[in-house]
Amino acid sequence: MGFLLDSLAEFIRRGADHVVAYAIGFCSCLVIWALWLRPAANKRRKLEQSLAASDAEVSRLQTRLESLEDDLPRSRNEARKWRELAESERSEAGYFSGKLMAAEHDRNRYQSRCQELDAEVEVLCQARDSALAAVADLQRDRDRLTAQHAEVATGLNEELEQLHHTLHQVQADRDRLHLRTRQLQSRLDELVPRLDHTLAQRDAAAGERDEARLLLDAIARVDGNSWKSPPQGEVPAFRRLTSHCAPIIAVVNLKGGVGKTTLTANLAATWFQAGKNVLAVDLDYQNSLTHLCLKAEQVADLSRRQQRVEQLLADPFATGEQVLKFAERIGESTGRLLAAGEQLADVESDILTRWLLKQTDDDVRFRLRRLLHADAVQQHFDAILLDCPPRLSAGCINALACADYVLVPVLLDGLSSEAVPRLLRWLRILKDETQLCPQLAVLGLVANKVRHYAGDLAKQHQDVWSRLQTHCLDPWREPVHAFHTALPHKAAFGLAADHHAFAIRDQELRAKFRDLALEISQRIPIHEGGRTPVLS
Repeated sequence: MGFLLDSLAEFIRRGADHVVAYAIGFCSCLVIWALWLRPAANKRRKLEQSLAASDAEVSRLQTRLESLEDDLPRSRNEARKWRELAESERSEAGYFSGKLMAAEHDRNRYQSRCQELDAEVEVLCQARDSALAAVADLQRDRDRLTAQHAEVATGLNEELEQLHHTLHQVQADRDRLHLRTRQLQSRLDELVPRLDHTLAQRDAAAGERDEARLLLDAIARVDGNSWKSPPQGEVPAFRRLTSHCAPIIAVVNLKGGVGKTTLTANLAATWFQAGKNVLAVDLDYQNSLTHLCLKAEQVADLSRRQQRVEQLLADPFATGEQVLKFAERIGESTGRLLAAGEQLADVESDILTRWLLKQTDDDVRFRLRRLLHADAVQQHFDAILLDCPPRLSAGCINALACADYVLVPVLLDGLSSEAVPRLLRWLRILKDETQLCPQLAVLGLVANKVRHYAGDLAKQHQDVWSRLQTHCLDPWREPVHAFHTALPHKAAFGLAADHHAFAIRDQELRAKFRDLALEISQRIPIHEGGRTPVLS
């Protein structure tokens, strides 16, 4: 211990390098011992243990070998005995193998014969089944033929009885017909003279009717004097136009061919394509608006059901609910049409005659007002357009008596423009003197079939348009608005009419009618004291 302490002190004295070198050497000895010397000692111990176990196993095997050497003679004797026994068994196996092969041959032969017999049995079974099926078919055919024979016999007997009965009936009917023929011939001889007399009366009545119609047309053409009398009897009140009511616009001009029907149809189409509920009313006996808006089968169906505007005008007790029932839908839109038929002219002449002869309890000039001012109609539609004929017929007068506004289409030529002041003069008489339509207002004039050059009206059209506004001031006694939107002269109008379609399918015309509809919507509140317009 003293030596170790002295050595340690000497190392410390020599410096840290010697101490580190000593420590490294010591650690290296420890590592060599741990990694090599110790595993080698363990391996040696394991080898010694294995060697001891091998010695023990060798001793055991030597003992077993000695035992086996003692048993070898006895095992050889037993093996010889087993070989002899195997030879004996082998000879017996050969004998029995021959027997087995013969038996196998017999079995195969018998098996082949059985298969042949099975095939013969199957053929015989099939033949038996076919024979049984044929017998069954024959039995069914026999039963069917027996039943048919019985049915035929029964049917023939029944038919024979019916023929006998029918023969008796035919003979009786023949006798009755002979008697009835003689009676009818006698009756015909009596009726022929009466029929001739009735036909003569009908022809005379038709002549009188035609004369009366010509007289009424003449009366209606004499400046409409037949309508100048003031309201008579009980007159339906003119409902006040509010934001919840449908404005009624009459498209009027006493000059034909100015485009009233075209304007009415396409203006209505513009509104109902914008989602508005619009009612168009055809009051012209030529029923052009009807054929423009509806299909031929719809027109025929309305004629068959007698649901046209003439039936409403002829009935003094018609109601607003009937208007909704008679109004036919235009295509798949929200627009509807009160159609006119070929009987409209007769109905107009008839109600005018009855009214002039004081044979009606109501004033026939206000029948359309009672219908279109009804709450059921006003609440159902957003706007109502009336297509008026080019004369002051009963339909035209009814339109003016119920309308809120008048829209006047005009052609910008000298002859057509002269008709506008005459129309306004008559409207002023009916409004102020006759008091037929005291609330009527003129929305304005719409120039139709115009031509443009460089974006402006042609020179001759501009001159007529300017003079017309001046000429309208005197008969109407107040300025008449001239709409800025003018409808161009285009072949699309004629093509659309030929195909029973709306001209606004043309892009330019669609834009024009939209602008016109917007102007009309802006004009309505001006006449109603700033009321909110219902159209757009």
